[in-house]
Amino acid sequence: MTERLRAMIVDDEPLAVRRLQIALGEMPDVELIGVAWDGGAAVRLIQAQTPDLIFLDVKMPIMNGLEVLSALPASARPAVIFVTAFSRFAVNAFEAAAVDYLLKPVEFARLREAIERARLSRQVRDADEQISELLVLVADLQAADAEQGAAAGQETDLWVAEKNGAKRVPLQSVELLAAEGDYVRIHTAARSHLMRERLTVLAERLSHEDFVRVHRSALVKRSAIQQIIKRRAGGLQLVLQSGRIVSVGRSFERHVRRIKRWPST
Repeated sequence: MTERLRAMIVDDEPLAVRRLQIALGEMPDVELIGVAWDGGAAVRLIQAQTPDLIFLDVKMPIMNGLEVLSALPASARPAVIFVTAFSRFAVNAFEAAAVDYLLKPVEFARLREAIERARLSRQVRDADEQISELLVLVADLQAADAEQGAAAGQETDLWVAEKNGAKRVPLQSVELLAAEGDYVRIHTAARSHLMRERLTVLAERLSHEDFVRVHRSALVKRSAIQQIIKRRAGGLQLVLQSGRIVSVGRSFERHVRRIKRWPST
């Protein structure tokens, strides 16, 4: 009879957690015993519940996946399947290790394969040896991911402080960044977030291929621009995917005109 694994999810993204919950609910040989939304809570819950297996996000606020593993005593170290948004280039390093990973969004067939590999790993590997490898592996992946991001000259996520920690805002969901003194208002199609950062500093970390400066106090995502309007009184306005209208500063019009060929009429 197949051993029933007691599993736990450690991830700060509600959609990713829900997807795993649905998939695991269809697997009778896996029992989901808990969810932790940040690294600190994860350490406490793992020590209290002693799961056989954890699905661990690599990038999290407060404590990342590496720090969670480092904080666990040997007696509380379960088998680990990383759930990661690392690029495929960086995550290839996992393929040479005796552990497994899942790329977001998680594919259900791939999830089953990862669980079986983790089950076998628990049976044939010493837990301390396995965790030691994991710590080295995650450190290498973090360095590779940072180098790749630096080479590309861009961030992939923005972190916004909240009462109980921090919230990740993927840059792919952002359409407008607007300066508000020492803060930046991050606008997505659905809502906005306030980040303590000066726009000029943040702009240096963003890809110029993805974002264009349209005003001294505004950066717009190029792909979010749906329409460029000439105002009768002079100047330009942009209509974004959400319907939001952004005025273009006079000295920044040349940047906007380069986005696409300007009509001759």
